[in-house]
Amino acid sequence: MAQGNEPQTEEAVPQVDREVAERWIGALHRCPRCGKRKPPAEFYARQDRPGRERPHCCDCHKAISLAWQRENRDLHNEANARYRDRNRDRDRERSRRRRAKLKREGEARA
Repeated sequence: MAQGNEPQTEEAVPQVDREVAERWIGALHRCPRCGKRKPPAEFYARQDRPGRERPHCCDCHKAISLAWQRENRDLHNEANARYRDRNRDRDRERSRRRRAKLKREGEARA
């Protein structure tokens, strides 16, 4: 066999090369809050940049959001009230469809 054509084991690949490959291939992302490397599926998508993920992993994003909501309870409640006012008809329609679906599922089980 020719020298150098054997597949390299993971231990044989230098750490620097693995980090560069992960960065460019997009295999793992590092969360700046917890410091863990996770697959892109564990990061929320960005609404302002399609095809990109938010910087914090889902777990950290939830913790950050809940902390903000607790610290800014009045602002959070006002924003929720504005949303409900603007989307009252859509929410009623969504609730109507959900109740109908649950009713159908209940009848199917019986």
